[in-house]
Amino acid sequence: MHELPVTQSLLKIALDHAEKANAKQITALNIVMGELSSMVDDSIQFYW
Repeated sequence: MHELPVTQSLLKIALDHAEKANAKQITALNIVMGELSSMVDDSIQFYW
């Protein structure tokens, strides 16, 4: 269940960086999660 707040934080970080770069849209976001991160990648994709 902690994947939702993590996904929300990733979105906020991406939007902040896009705003600073005067970007009109974000076309891709690559996320690398280590095996020991305890994140469930399917859940991250679902919430995204």
